[in-house]
Amino acid sequence: MDNKKEQKGTKSKKVMMIKALGTTLGNVSEALRQLKDLGHTVSRTAHYEWLKNDEDYQIAVEDASDKTLDLVEAAL
Repeated sequence: MDNKKEQKGTKSKKVMMIKALGTTLGNVSEALRQLKDLGHTVSRTAHYEWLKNDEDYQIAVEDASDKTLDLVEAAL
């Protein structure tokens, strides 16, 4: 596979994963299942590798988590 295509595909998967985490209240298993149902494969290992090695991804996931916490707190 062409390296640029691979990078573009990875970036796209990261964006989809971040969105899925936002809609599943941060539940990684459910986010992965949601993506699989849409025909996209992301592994749990990939998600955690991205968290470990990609600061932008880590920040985006934390932001999604903060938004979830805000929703929960607002509901109380």
